[in-house]
Amino acid sequence: MSTVPKDINVGRWLSGPCEVAGFAFVCEVPNAVADPTCTHNYNGYCYLPSHEIPNITATATFSQAQVICQSLSSNLSSVHSQRENDFIKSLYKNSGFNSSYLGGASFSSLGAKWLDETNFDYNYTDPIGYSNGTCLVMDISSRVNNGMWSGMDCQTPNHFVCKRQIQDTTANVKTKRLELTEGLVATASPDLSHCNSTIYLAPGVVTSFEYPNSNVPATYCTWKLAVLGPYCAGLYFTDFSFF
Repeated sequence: MSTVPKDINVGRWLSGPCEVAGFAFVCEVPNAVADPTCTHNYNGYCYLPSHEIPNITATATFSQAQVICQSLSSNLSSVHSQRENDFIKSLYKNSGFNSSYLGGASFSSLGAKWLDETNFDYNYTDPIGYSNGTCLVMDISSRVNNGMWSGMDCQTPNHFVCKRQIQDTTANVKTKRLELTEGLVATASPDLSHCNSTIYLAPGVVTSFEYPNSNVPATYCTWKLAVLGPYCAGLYFTDFSFF
């Protein structure tokens, strides 16, 4: 009776020529919230590029674009990770367009402020790019290193992309409390603490439940931190105390 020798390299990582050998591959995408009305669904948000909005011209000034987005219960898009940036860039693949407004204003070397009032926690500005205005645009041209940001005159008509949060109709997103022992409660809440949730990649911030409000019930929270492949997670505490 013969046996097939086991491949000792099963499960191990090997290197090879990137442009020569062809291999099967796996794509990773974030969890999506179901929304049958959304064509471009990514990580709990719906994205709508202006050239797909019916009954409007595909280009507008920065302020006009924001008004159009708000009429669709959206804002000009903010960007918070390289993966989100790549997703938005993919909406314009083979479009032939050169740039598209993002929702960043007051552009400077220090960053910008997002119109949807989210934190400016990711920056992909072109370090050698030319900026001639205070409104943020993404390079969506066909050049190799596209996707980077620069500033544009806010009165220049341009393409744009709207972004809105998808409401999860399969679960109650309001605070849910499960009574435990001695008055402790496990809480799933949409507040900034990310109590009892999972954080993927960086940057991520967690706080005690409803911080800095101290007048809250005793609360039991857990956090799961997830990273990709060989990456490590680092924890940095800006304030830590017991009461």
